[in-house]
Amino acid sequence: MKKYFIVVLFLLLVTLITLFILNKINNLNNKDNYVAMVNGEGITKTDYGNEINETTTFFKFNHQKIDTPALKKNVLDEMIDNTLISQYAAKHNIIVYQQELDQRYSDAVRIYNSHNNITGASDSAFITQINKMYGMDKTEYQENLRMDILKEKVQESVGEPLTKWLMDQKQSTQISIF
Repeated sequence: MKKYFIVVLFLLLVTLITLFILNKINNLNNKDNYVAMVNGEGITKTDYGNEINETTTFFKFNHQKIDTPALKKNVLDEMIDNTLISQYAAKHNIIVYQQELDQRYSDAVRIYNSHNNITGASDSAFITQINKMYGMDKTEYQENLRMDILKEKVQESVGEPLTKWLMDQKQSTQISIF
């Protein structure tokens, strides 16, 4: 009886693990969740929507006309570029250290405060302005800074202008747009 119970429990566990794995595979292959796949890595509709919102907020802040089809194409192109850059960086162990990010952020705050006659190192006015301009919070802004630093490092690593390298990568990469 005890042996039978252990076998049933084992089979149940194997079934649950199999269902979990199949669910994960289904989610990765489910085109309904993604706008594009780059080398098997998905760009989610949620992330795409967030990027469109940030870009639209920026255009509105600057009183610029918004060409929605062009904006959507440009946002997706940039997200594909960022995915290619991140994949290259991961493959070549290129990382952005927290110290580098903190320094870049501090520099941006210092420059903003200086141009706006704000004394001290507080970032509250800076973050308020970033939120007005892009609809981003501090964490989202720092993620953009992280990507900027990563782009610089990848460009240095590939030894050519990033735009040329990205065009070459897009020719030899599996990119699916849904």
